[in-house]
This record gives sequence, structure tokens and C-alpha cells, in this order.
Amino acid sequence: MKLYETGLDDVRVHRMWEQMMLSGDMRNFPPCFAGLTTFLNMVQRPTTFLFEEDDLGIWFAMWLEPSTWDFGIISMWIREDKRKSGKLAMPAISLALHHFFTKVSMIVAYTIQPRLIEEYTNFGCELRGVLPRIAFGEDAFMFTMTREQFAAKLAGVDLREESE
Repeated sequence: MKLYETGLDDVRVHRMWEQMMLSGDMRNFPPCFAGLTTFLNMVQRPTTFLFEEDDLGIWFAMWLEPSTWDFGIISMWIREDKRKSGKLAMPAISLALHHFFTKVSMIVAYTIQPRLIEEYTNFGCELRGVLPRIAFGEDAFMFTMTREQFAAKLAGVDLREESE
């Protein structure tokens, strides 16, 4: 897992942004990310931007935008040819979250893709609600995960069963 360094990794992130634009993946992110300059500014500190790459460039990226409180908002992108490979994606997701939970005690994530709800909850995130028509007129689903929930997930403990 590599931590973005301003200047050194700009070309890599630029290529990733290009892939996101060409594949149509950018439509799943806030419109402000569509501009290259804005995207490159967003990945710089105080944001923590982590990525994995192969011969084709960045295939996994997850970033944490910190809050003034003890949480951060995470976003994630997995290149289309790697999305179905849980063998690669899950370890990368776990490693990135492990890093983020050294910085904050809770993460917040959003998606406008209903098909991802089950994946988020299976990973241990809690669905907190639906924000109606907030994203381009579409609903956004909001999830949270605490440091303790993440540790329990890694240990194989289902906290949902324990609280019932």
C-alpha cells in the first residue's frame, strides 16, 4: 500500500482520474471530483490517499478526508478489471482501513449504488440512513464503522449478533 506524495505521485493519480472519467466511474462521485485540478488538490493533505498499483497503473485507491471531530469520510475506487476479485480487493480495503483507524475512531462512507449496500454491511459497516435525492437527484446511502467494529470484523466477531 502506497501513501500519496505530492508531486511524486501526481502522474499516477492523473492516470487514475483519466480511467475514472473514461470508464464512467466518475459519475458515482461528487461532481467536484470531475475536474482534474480539483481532484489532485483533494488527494493532498490533510486527506490521506492510499493506493495499490500494477503494470496498468493504480487499481485500488481509498482516501480519508478528515473532519474537525474524530471521524473521516472515506471514498474508494477499484479499477473495473479488479472489481470482481475479492482476493485482491479485500486485503487492500482492510489494509487501508487499518491505516485510517490509526487517525480517526470512526469512518463515514456514502454510496449512490444500491447494489453495494450488502457489500458494505457484510464488511461490517452500519447503514445509518438514506439521504433522499442528495446526489444528482439520486438517493445516497450513508454508512459508519467504528474502530471497534473494524477490529471485531478482523477477529471474525459479528457485533450485530452480540447486541441482539
